[in-house]
Amino acid sequence: MTGGGLAAFAWFMFVQPDLTWRVLAMNFGFGALSLLVAAELRTVRNNGPTEKILFVLSLLSALNFTARTLIVIVAHGPFPSYDGFYGSSYWTTALLSHALLSLLIALCLFTAAALDVMKALKAETHTDPLSGLLNRRGFEERAAHLLDQCAKAGFPIALVLADLDHFKALNDQHGHEAGDRVIADFAAKLRLATGTHGAAGRIGGEEFAVLLPLSDLGSARLFAEAIRSYYSAGAIDGLPPGVRVTASFGVAARTGNEGLAPLMRRADEALYKAKRNGRDSVRLSYERPETAFAPELLSV
Repeated sequence: MTGGGLAAFAWFMFVQPDLTWRVLAMNFGFGALSLLVAAELRTVRNNGPTEKILFVLSLLSALNFTARTLIVIVAHGPFPSYDGFYGSSYWTTALLSHALLSLLIALCLFTAAALDVMKALKAETHTDPLSGLLNRRGFEERAAHLLDQCAKAGFPIALVLADLDHFKALNDQHGHEAGDRVIADFAAKLRLATGTHGAAGRIGGEEFAVLLPLSDLGSARLFAEAIRSYYSAGAIDGLPPGVRVTASFGVAARTGNEGLAPLMRRADEALYKAKRNGRDSVRLSYERPETAFAPELLSV
């Protein structure tokens, strides 16, 4: 596009001199570049306010270079020479529009920088520094959003709670630095398995939670079993050879419009059963909340 615009400008400058066509070639070249930027930004315009503002500014810039130029030239005729050109409506509107667009772009960049700082601060307040996962506050906010989305779409969603077995004894025997490595290692495996669609958080000292959209009780159990077997079979840097660290899991699938608190309560009860019955296992919650079967009981 740049090459085509420059070629057209050079043609109407040296080969067939024409001021009007030079103006059109230059403006159409810049307009095409603005449309190209808008096309690139279109796929990411919903990522945040900065991308959306830049997308709109790119479209405005394209309209300024093309539509404004055409309207002015059609309304006031071609420019046979530079006589009176710098006092024409084209030149006046060009100066004003370019100044306005430059100001908007500067404000947009300033806003983008401010939003990036705010986003970084928010991420810091919602992230656990040791594990790199969401902290309890961040997990609860993310979970509320996912639960609302799945409720509107009618999709299943399940919660997995995990707790590292005998973690206090491991800390006492091998030191807090080894305990931190255990937490970081488990969190890394949990984050990798969860991916980008779910939410994984460290909600306590050695307790973790994963919310899995589009997952029923069976698929969430498979997820927990995979993490349990994978983690217990691997070695952890910083621990003596042969030291085996395991985790227990409780799984609950959402029924009806169940909120996060009762869902976590059921998963926690299942986790308690796993801890009580030998640890290093996965237990499920089959309980349905009272609101889900109360109308059926009344009808009976």
